[in-house]
Amino acid sequence: MSNIGFLTYNDDSIYEKTQQLNEKRSEYAPITVNGKREYCERHNYTFYNYTSMEEKWSPEWSKIIYCLKHLKQHDWIFWSDVDAMITNYNFKIESILDETVDIIVSNDIGGMNTGSFLIKNSEWSYNFLQKLYSLRDQYEKGDRSFRSNQANQFTDQDAMVNLFMSNWDNSRVHFKFIDKRIFNSYAMTKADDWQYGDFILHMPAVMWRKEKFEKYIPYIIK
Repeated sequence: MSNIGFLTYNDDSIYEKTQQLNEKRSEYAPITVNGKREYCERHNYTFYNYTSMEEKWSPEWSKIIYCLKHLKQHDWIFWSDVDAMITNYNFKIESILDETVDIIVSNDIGGMNTGSFLIKNSEWSYNFLQKLYSLRDQYEKGDRSFRSNQANQFTDQDAMVNLFMSNWDNSRVHFKFIDKRIFNSYAMTKADDWQYGDFILHMPAVMWRKEKFEKYIPYIIK
């Protein structure tokens, strides 16, 4: 059995207001975070919920810091953004692990989405995260040698796409892309694809998320 660490992060920062989503993360975080905690207790995963920023830039860079902090303590780290809710507690992360790669992620209509991803404890992964974090100043200041077609605020995501597309340290052989519905189903967006029984419901860049998450609570499989 793999030793899995499950990480999430929520903080009511000024960044959230710049998205103009009319809510603070603390309004819907109890729904998603408590669900993740319960899920991890059931499957004996180590759960980490960070509630303060470790980075002066956009809070998304904090996820890289936290992954670096815990990567060597586990076989795999599963990162899940706070705007993602567990909707099937029976799903086992071990069922999608692949020891031949180091990062497991999915695409959405805009390309790679880092709202949910798996990263293996390996020397390559650690070096990749360090390289990714080293790009924060360049990306936050808008001086990008490569930009994905994502919105500007998804800076860590743009940087990861950059490293993959430029094949940094042979990145492409270390990545595995899986169907987004495996751990990144959407609802209440233009890319709705969530179905009953899916592992995770993700609502990126959606307004009034608390109300919308509440609508799906009756459909959670426990």
